[in-house]
Amino acid sequence: LMVLIHRRKAASAAGCDRMLRILGKQYWDDFIGAAVPPEIKVVNKTGAISRSRSDTALVYGPVPYALTIITDSQKDRRWSSDNEGDRTIRRLGQVVWNHLHPDRQFVAPEGSDKFAPTGGGVE
Repeated sequence: LMVLIHRRKAASAAGCDRMLRILGKQYWDDFIGAAVPPEIKVVNKTGAISRSRSDTALVYGPVPYALTIITDSQKDRRWSSDNEGDRTIRRLGQVVWNHLHPDRQFVAPEGSDKFAPTGGGVE
């Protein structure tokens, strides 16, 4: 669906443009979006329930790509940025970015998770 929206095939061109604008301003940006350099445009839609976390994104890097990661049956059901599902999505997102951009490896700075919407807030 995200690729169809990007290609302006999921609805009218105007409708797809509006969806991309909305998806590009998500508050919940701590999954795939946190795994790429901050200047890279990401449009995404996250989802979360106690036993599952998910994110689907279009990453507009030098090598653009679509990525969906879904966890399920998690034992860790905490609502915190160090939840195993949250960490897994960020880690897989980083693996994909670094694989596709070997000359532009990215690792989020230490402590960045505390500024995530699911983290402890801004200090």
